[in-house]
Parts: sequence; C-alpha cells; structure tokens
Amino acid sequence: MASMLPLLLALFSLLSAALALQSDLAGVADWHKALIGVPHLTPSPPTFVPLDGAHATIMITEEDMLAVLNGNGSLRWRQEVPDVLSYKVHNDAVVVLSGTLGTNTRLYDLESGRLRWEVTTGDASAKLDWRLPEGTRGMGSDIAFHDEHVFILSEARRITKIKLSDGTSPWGWEFPGDGSTNLFKQIVVNGDELNVLGVLSSLSVPTLTHLTFNAERIMPISEMSHVPAGLGDPTNGYLLAPRGEYRQPGLRGCWAEESRYRCTDLYSDGTVNERIKDHIAGTGRRYERMIDVGLREHGFMLGLLKSGAVLVVEVGDGGHVVAEFDRSRQHRNGMPVHSGAYHDGVFTFTRVYYNHDDKAWKMQMISVRDGNVEQTEEAVPLDARHGIPRSCASAPDGSLFLATSTRALQLSRAGEVLFTREEALADIAGVHFVELGEPETEEALGLMAHESFVARLTRHIGMLGRLPAYVQHFVQRLSSTADIAGQTPPLSKDRLHRDQFGLQKLIVAVTNGGKVYGLDSANGGVLWSRNLGFFDQKGPELAVYGTWATRALGDRGNPQIAVLAVRTRGGKQVTMGYTVDAFTGDVAGEKEGGHDVPVGKGLFAGAPRAAFLTKYIHCCTGNTIVGVVDDKDTLHLFPKCKKVQREIEVAPFFYTVLDRELEGTSLRGYTPGEAEEGITFPGVQLWSRPFPVQEVLDVSPLHPSPVASFGRALGDKAVLYKYLNPHLLVVTSVSPFSATGHVYVVDSTTGASVHEVDIPHVVGKHVRAAMVENWLVYAWLESPTSAGAGGWRIASVELYERGAQSAGRSSLAPPPTIEAVTQSFVLGTDVAALTFTTSKYGVATKDVLYITDAGQVAHLPRRLLDPRRPTSKPTKAEQEEMLVPYDPVLPLSAQHIISHIYPAKGLRAIAASPALLESTTLVLAYGLDLFGSRALQPSGNFDILGTGFAKTSLLLTLAALGAGVAVAAPAVRRKQLSAKWF
Repeated sequence: MASMLPLLLALFSLLSAALALQSDLAGVADWHKALIGVPHLTPSPPTFVPLDGAHATIMITEEDMLAVLNGNGSLRWRQEVPDVLSYKVHNDAVVVLSGTLGTNTRLYDLESGRLRWEVTTGDASAKLDWRLPEGTRGMGSDIAFHDEHVFILSEARRITKIKLSDGTSPWGWEFPGDGSTNLFKQIVVNGDELNVLGVLSSLSVPTLTHLTFNAERIMPISEMSHVPAGLGDPTNGYLLAPRGEYRQPGLRGCWAEESRYRCTDLYSDGTVNERIKDHIAGTGRRYERMIDVGLREHGFMLGLLKSGAVLVVEVGDGGHVVAEFDRSRQHRNGMPVHSGAYHDGVFTFTRVYYNHDDKAWKMQMISVRDGNVEQTEEAVPLDARHGIPRSCASAPDGSLFLATSTRALQLSRAGEVLFTREEALADIAGVHFVELGEPETEEALGLMAHESFVARLTRHIGMLGRLPAYVQHFVQRLSSTADIAGQTPPLSKDRLHRDQFGLQKLIVAVTNGGKVYGLDSANGGVLWSRNLGFFDQKGPELAVYGTWATRALGDRGNPQIAVLAVRTRGGKQVTMGYTVDAFTGDVAGEKEGGHDVPVGKGLFAGAPRAAFLTKYIHCCTGNTIVGVVDDKDTLHLFPKCKKVQREIEVAPFFYTVLDRELEGTSLRGYTPGEAEEGITFPGVQLWSRPFPVQEVLDVSPLHPSPVASFGRALGDKAVLYKYLNPHLLVVTSVSPFSATGHVYVVDSTTGASVHEVDIPHVVGKHVRAAMVENWLVYAWLESPTSAGAGGWRIASVELYERGAQSAGRSSLAPPPTIEAVTQSFVLGTDVAALTFTTSKYGVATKDVLYITDAGQVAHLPRRLLDPRRPTSKPTKAEQEEMLVPYDPVLPLSAQHIISHIYPAKGLRAIAASPALLESTTLVLAYGLDLFGSRALQPSGNFDILGTGFAKTSLLLTLAALGAGVAVAAPAVRRKQLSAKWF
C-alpha cells in the first residue's frame, strides 16, 4: 500500500485542480451604478411630472445632469448638460438653460430624454457685472411659454423667441448698452403680452423696472417704467404675478422692503400705479422674506413672518392670506423646507419641518381648489442617517420627494418609503477593498469565542446529519461545470464571507462630507452606511482629508479603516480622527448626546498639512498608526500609543510635507524630533526641494504591489536589474508661463531626483503620472504645434541599475547609477485618471488602467507600453523577448474597454485590488457613477481551466487508471518477488 500513496496524492492534486474556475466564469461579473448627484435647489428645484400614468421626478443637479426618476427610484433617463442653470416643463417637453447667463437653450423629450434641438441665445463668455449674494443662481435668465413658442431671457438683457417645434427663432431683442446698470431678471407672458421685470442700479438703492412687449412682434409696446422700490439686493423676492383672476390683463410687481411686503400695479402701457400698498398688512405681520415656490405665474407665493409663521399669499386684486400653516409659529426652528405645485386645477403648498414635541419630521400640505382650502399633516419616514431635508416636492396623491443634507433622494407616500437613492456615492473621497474571511473560519470564530467543550461536542455530533448532503454537493462540484462565479450570493450584514476564489470583497467608500458606506464589490449594493459628522441644510460639518486601511482581518478582529477629517463647528476648525469597523460600520469611541454620530478623536486645532500611514502598530488595537502634521510642523499620532513613542525615539522614520506658500511650492523631508507632552513630535527638517515658478499638481507614492521579479531577463541571457526603492515619490507640476509640464521621481529620504522629465507645449494642467516598482507611466495633453497636431500623449519609463551584477544592495552603499529606458506614444483619448492592475503575488503582468474622455474604463497592455519595443527590425535577442515592433500610435481596441456596454459618466478615479486568483484583478472606478468589474486578466487565464475542460472524462480516466493499478499491483509484486529468486 505504501507504493499507492504517491498515486493517491497525485490523484487528489488533480482533483483539486479540477475545482478551479472556468475561464469564461472568472471575473465575468461587472456592474454599473448610474447616479445623478445632488439636485440644485434654485432657481429650479426638483418637481413631479406625470409620466406613464404615474408621478416621475425631474431635476437638475450640481453634477450638470438633467434627470428623470421613475416612481420606484430607477433612472428613466439622464442627459449631461454642461453648466446647467434651470429648466421648465411644457407639455411633453422640457426646456433647459445652460451657461453662466443662460446663453444656451435645449429642448428635450420629457418621456425619453431625446434632444430635439439646441439653440445658442447669447455669448457664452458673457459675465454679469453685478454684486450678488453668494450662491445666487439663475439671475439674468428665465423661461416663459406662449402658444407654440418659448421666450428665453439670457445675459440679463437679451430676449429670444423660439419655435418649440423646430428651434427656429422668429425674433430677438437686446437691451441697448452693456447691461451694467439695468438687469432683466424675470419674464411672464400675460395674454399676448410679454412682461419683463428688471432691476436698475443707477441710483443709490436698486429699484424695479418694467417693460412690455407684443408677443408676436419684436418691438416693445411701452417705454420702460420705473417702480420706486427700495430693494436690499437684486435677489430679494420681486414676484411678477397676474392680478385678480388668472390671465386678467395687468400685472403686479411685489417686493420685500423693511420687513414689509409691498406691491404695485404694472400696466401694459408702461404706467405704474403710484399708490404702493403694504400688501396684506396686518397687526404684528413683519415679513422676514418672501418664498417663491414656482407659482408666481398663478399669483401665489409664501410669506415668512419674523414670528416664524408661514402664510400662503394670493396677490390678486387687494390680495389676501389664503391660509397659514398650523403651528408654524411654534416650530419656527424646525428646519422647514417648502414647495408648491399645480396639478389639474389644484394648487398644493407643502411644508416639511421637524416637530420638536413629537421628535419626528412632519409634512403639512395646503390644497387650494376654486377658493376651497384644505390642510393636512402626516409623519415623514425620514431616517436620521439621511440627515435633514434640503428641498421637497409634493403631489396631490400625497407623494413626497425629499433631497436631504447627506445627498440622499427619498420618495415616500402615506408614511411608507418607496425608494431611497444614495447620491452621496457620487462624491467619494476614497475607497478601500477589504478582504473577507472564509465561511467556516468566520463561523468557527464566532462560535468558539464563548463555547464550552460539551456544547462543541454536541454541535459536532449534530453536524454529522449534514454529511450526506455535503458528499452529494462535493460530487456535483467534481463532475459539473456550474457557473461558480454567477452563484456567488450577494453580501449582507449576516453573510460577510468571501467566495472560493476571492472575487468578492467588501468596499469601504468614504465621501468628502464624511459619510461612510460598505459596498458589495460584486454588485455595488449598500450593506451599511454611517455618518461621521452632522449635516445641516448648508452642508456637512466635515471635510474628509484622507482615508487609510489600518488593520486587516485577523486575530485582533475585524478590518479597520482610519478617516481623517477637518470639522468646522461654531466657526472653529479641528482636525478629527475616526476608526471605522469595515464589517459593521461601527465607529470607535463615544457618540454625540442623543445622536447616532460619533464624537471622534480631536487631534489639534486647524487643518492638517500632511498625513500618512506609518510602519508602527498600536499596542492595544493592532491598528497601524497614522501620522498627522499640523501647521506648526508638529507630528501627531492617531491613535496615540506610548509604546510607539518609544519605538520612534529609538528608530525614527522619514516623512514629507508639501508646502504651498506665496514664495513658491516646496517639498520638504522631515524626521520626528524629541517627543513632547501629549505624544507629539516636533518636525526636524532634513531637506527641501523647491519647485520655482511651478504649480504642483500631485505628489503620490508608488502604487503598492508585491515584487515577484527583481530583474528582467533579456534575449541574450543578460539581466537588467530593476531600480527598486520603496521610498520614491512621483511629483507632477506645470509651469504656466512656459506651458511646460514636469514629472519628477524623488527619493523621499534624501530629496534627490532619481528621474526628471520636462514636457513642452502642455495644455493647462493636463499631466497625469503613476509608478509601480521601477515602471513610470505619465500622460499629457499637448497643444498643436508646427511639428504636430497635438492631442494626448503617453510615455513609458523603466528604471534600471546600471552595471548591477545582482539584485539588492546595502543601504550603506552609494546610490547606484540609474539607467532610464523611455518611449512615448500617441494616445487617441483623454486620460482622466491613471493607475495599474495588481495581483496577489505580483506574478501577473501589470497593465495600465485609465479613464477616457467618454467616461470609459480602459486598459493598456504592458507589451504595448514596453519602452524597449524595437524601432527597427527586431534582432534575434529581441525576438526571444517577444518584443512588439514600435508603433507611435496606440490604438484603442474594443477589447481594451472594460466598461464596454455601460454608459458610465463622470468617472474620476480608479482603484484596483487583487483576487485570490493570481490572474484576476478587481477594479472599481468612481466619480459621478460607480463601475466595478472582476473581468480583468492582464496575463490571461493561466491559473483557470476552460469551460470545455472535460472533468467527467478526467475523473473516469483517473478512476480507470487507479483500478488498473490496483488489479496489476499483485501481479507486479509476484513478478518482482520471483525475480529475486532467479
């Protein structure tokens, strides 16, 4: 039987190999999460529109998107509109203005998002020569409809009439002069007249102006009239609304002045009613401001009193208060938001506020139909992790759409949440792939923590009942070619286990505002989310500075992520540190009183100058220490540890700080000085590297990757030894005056430049660079010159130690002589971001990953970027290396597009992580959208079996061979025994 052991071992090794994943199943899963970003609140907030017999939501966002969401939260369509400004829905279409002053007009189909036409209505470079309050949008532009035409106000002085059917313009009119003293701000169609409201700044106090046009002809039908209104600033209310019954001739101009709401009649002949009324006056009614909820063309608006009361005001003849929101005086500090809508003869006014008595969010709705007023109130199911409302939209059926301070979009009805979209994922600051444990290991660790011997023995006996099912499943795995990758179930809070091949991980994503998400790398699903700080209607209190993975899964517990952020509270800035459990989202430390928000660890006042991951491990938690440098060059540790303090005093380390000052930018190297009170260290400067007359774009370390080979074998049997230095930094900069780009490879321990490149004719700040091991890749946008047409270029550089006879050298030895092998290529697409693929052991080839101008994720094979590609006929030695002959143009093949079928938009960064399969790389691209893939295999599927592999035949062959050996073994032994006798 001893002779059978090698055969059995070989058999089992082949069986284990047969369990490998098939080639067409490895990494086939990719996904795309289309996002739209946070909606603009002014001048066009989100609104409901009827589509397919239901209510859809249309909005424009800060990411320059025009989007429509279905009632279930799915994206019906979206269109990218650069510098989008406002929109207005008309029947089955939506008119969109873009540009700083609305100088571009587009008409989209409301149902499909198809662009029907586009018209330029002014100078895109025009600017408004007015001082406006911060955050003001839409001043000097407006939209009004008349029959089959639309009137566009742009540049604050130009009016254009456009035919809705084809985009042709019957006429246009422009106010004489440069518009520096008179600003047109609103237009309203009343019958056959187009009325324009403006602001005149020639006097000490801005006043209103009024002008009337015949809607069919180009010329004004009256002289410009002046309204003696004392305006605080050009954005203060100024509602144009029809008088009396809707569409009755004549308009009313309204404004807020000295805590009063004032109105006057405006007539088409250019006259103004000199009798200015304190509109809707009453005892104790002192107005704080007027609120335009989009119903000014119907004569309605909201008035906010200083007492906190919110009134629905109709500005017809005489004017009157239609209704007052109940308890709005008592809950004036309830962070209210308001909206208005008109559907089928019903005017609805909505107020969403926080009721401090009930400690819940409430929605109040006032409906007005034919003079009848009805008011209702109901609870709003808003989870605290979504922050507070920033805007709302309502429908007559009670549907409520909310845009929250954490960038979430929520639709609810009758107290039930219909959908929630996490649009904060369009604002990611950093991501980390987190390894998951094996199911058996995780379950065993959880059970054995508090399990007695008797309980363990009982559990083992009970598990014997599952033995037949396990045997059956084992046989099926041996004999079938099932889609193992496709069978990978989605992660959940109760199932955080990796798959057999490590193709599924947990992604921890941290947004710029301090919201943290746990995502499933296989499908992008959200497992958990956590707010690190508070969010109000003005935005988050945190600004994330950096994130680091500080602990992997092991004996110390779950993986940990460190987040460094600057908190602004009460006008003061403090640098805060947070430690997040990657599996649960729990944050170490206490929580703010009464809120599910962590207190965090305050490190010092002000913002950090630099932060980095050190090599030291915290003695209690096992987390890697993060070093943080303040504005006084003092080094702080997060978290603090006295044991680490002693280690630093015995064996200090080096770190760098980028100083941006008026005199110029410098990169400085430091080492910690003698420890001070509070476990802090003064920084001792070792070297300084200035970058005179340059703007430094980025300073990045080497791309992390295991080193599988220390040299490159040539075709003539010689070896080029790589220059491997883990302390290298890649610095990119531009010289604006000479249009020159720069790429520096700097040794962070000495400040010496290992390699430098000057790039002439660079356009703007378009320089990208990344480095892994000894391979530097940089790309730039070149301006057209007499020598070429310009466009994007990419260069590949490999650094070797000249004259080295073996790998490795002493740190005490003098620096080696560096030999750089360089080649550049023409690239047919933009490069928005640049990185490399990675693998678990560094054996697989490293390809370049980048994002194109079309938002696609592409990769360039290392062979195409090899700087040693021969420029002439390859020699025999070069043929031995399988070098591809040099071609200056790198074609973008469809096979190189990873995001092939997905319409991804706004991607700005890429992260890569190795799977357990050496051949496979996991990829996540993020920006506006998210795109994930497991389909990238730079070196092919060298460790994966193909789908055509005959498992059953192999097993039968091995079984037959085993049976034959078992039958023949006795005869062979007898023959060997007989041979010994003769």
